[in-house]
Amino acid sequence: MQQRDSCNHCRILPTWAEWEYYCQFEDRERLGRVFPVLLAYTQWLRSNRTWPDGSYWSSGWGCGMDNQPRLPAGYHVCFEHGHMSWIDTTLQQIFANKLLIRMATALGREEAVMEICSETEHLSELVNRRMWDEHSAFYFDRVRDGSLSRTKTIGAYWALLAEIVPQERLGRFIQHLRNPAEFSRPHRVPTLSADDPAYDSKGGYWLGSVWAPTNYMVLRGLIATGQYDLGHEIALNHLEQVVRVFEATGTLWENYAPESTHPGQVGRGDFVGWTGLSPIAILFESVFGLLPNVGGNELMWKIRLLEEHGVDHYPFGPETTLTLRCSRRRSPTEEPVINAAIEVGMVRPVTLVVEWNGGKKTIQLRGGAL
Repeated sequence: MQQRDSCNHCRILPTWAEWEYYCQFEDRERLGRVFPVLLAYTQWLRSNRTWPDGSYWSSGWGCGMDNQPRLPAGYHVCFEHGHMSWIDTTLQQIFANKLLIRMATALGREEAVMEICSETEHLSELVNRRMWDEHSAFYFDRVRDGSLSRTKTIGAYWALLAEIVPQERLGRFIQHLRNPAEFSRPHRVPTLSADDPAYDSKGGYWLGSVWAPTNYMVLRGLIATGQYDLGHEIALNHLEQVVRVFEATGTLWENYAPESTHPGQVGRGDFVGWTGLSPIAILFESVFGLLPNVGGNELMWKIRLLEEHGVDHYPFGPETTLTLRCSRRRSPTEEPVINAAIEVGMVRPVTLVVEWNGGKKTIQLRGGAL
C-alpha cells in the first residue's frame, strides 16, 4: 500500500499553535471557535490512523522525516507504514490530547474530552510498557512481531513534550543528547543518532541533518521537563552554527550538516520557513531564557549568558511590549544587573522573575525605564 499522508509535524502544529496563541493573547472567543475543529481532527486520526492496541501509524512522508531508515526490509522507506506503531506519531497524539484537555478546561467543556482523557492515559501507559527499551534507555518504533526497532530517531524526543517519561528514566533518556557518539555532534541535534549505520555526516536529509523544527521540539521538551541548562547549551550551539552558515552563504537553509558548519547536503537555501525558529523562538526562549506566563502576568528570565543581551519591543500579551536588558557579567554566579520596563500596554505591573546560577530575584515592571 502506498499512502501519501499529511506530515505529522503539520498535524500537531495547529493544536500547538492555537494553544500558544491563547496563552499569549487569551482570546477565548477564538479558542471556542477552533476547539471543535481541532477536536474533530483528533477524533478522525484516532478512527483512521490507529492499530487495535490504540497506537498510531504513519509513514516516512507522513511523519515528515522522509528517508529515515525506520521500516523493516521490504517496505518503502517513504510511503508505507510497515505495520509499525510509530513512536513519534503516538507521542504527538498524547501531546495533542493534553493540549485539547487544557483547551477544554479553559472553555469549561471538560465533557467533550472524556474519551481523550482515557486515550491519553492508555497511550502513555502503552508507550512506556511496549515502546521503551530498558537496556538502551530509549523509545523506539514497535514492529509487527512486537519487537522494537533499533533506529534512534529524534522523533522519540516528543516524549519530553508529551511529559510521559517516568522520573526514574528521564536522566538516562536525556543522556543520549549529551553523548558525542549519538546526538551531541558538532552541530546539535542530528535527526538520526550518529551510531546508526545509515547516519550521514553531511546530513543526507533525514539521515542526520539538523532541522530547526525538530531542534525546537527537543528544546521545548527540555523546558517542559526542567532541563534548562542542557537546553541552553544545545540552543546556543545550534544558533551559532546557523549564524556562521548565514555569514558564509548569506541565507538560511532548510537543514544543516551535523559534522561541519555547512548547509545540509540535501536542502534548500533562502528557506526561512521553520528555520526562522532559530533566530527568533530558539534565541528568545532557550538562549536568552525568556519564558512568558501572560495569564499569570509573569515573565521568567533564566539567565545563562555572560555577555550583555536583551530585547526591545518584546511582546507580552495582546497590547504590551517590554524592554529587557541584562548587563555583562564576569561569571555565571554573578547577580545580573537588569534594566527592564513596560514600553506600552498594561496599567498593572508585570512580574519579572530573574534566575541565574545560584540566585533568584523578582522585579515589578512598570512603564518607563528603571
